[in-house]
Amino acid sequence: MSAKNWSNIKPTGAELRSSQAQPVMRVLSKGLPVVGFFFVMNMPSALVWYWTVSNIVSLLQSIILRQPFIRSYLNLPSVQEPPSVIKKKRDFFAGFKETLDNSRLLAELDSRERIDAKAWQKSGHKAPPVTFISDPTKLTSNHEKNFSSDRTTDNGSRVQLKIKQSLDGR
Repeated sequence: MSAKNWSNIKPTGAELRSSQAQPVMRVLSKGLPVVGFFFVMNMPSALVWYWTVSNIVSLLQSIILRQPFIRSYLNLPSVQEPPSVIKKKRDFFAGFKETLDNSRLLAELDSRERIDAKAWQKSGHKAPPVTFISDPTKLTSNHEKNFSSDRTTDNGSRVQLKIKQSLDGR
């Protein structure tokens, strides 16, 4: 298994793109199959046989599909190398200034998130805003006596007049 993985890395290009990968990842992708052999060598033989056959099939598949005449016969697009990205070299002060600006922006975002979280926590805990002159759910017994007969009448103006008189008397 480890010999297959190691052989698949270099000739077929199955490795991470060397120009884009970090050095640690490149070393791990080349060294891990060799180290993996020592973990797998005492496994049951059926499992080792399955891994071996599976890896040989995938190695053959990657080698065959890399051939240009096979790719053209199967109408597969050719492998295109990604364009190399050349980073502009900045001087120390420009990089330092950019880092400071980024840290200020992150601090501002954090403060906004904290303010939003506090507002969210406070929402729903306040009393509802008052929209009536008096609380209509808390009628005193005096009001109930005054308006009990008026509620059944069809004359709405008399009810409104009595409500207005009782509110003015407070």
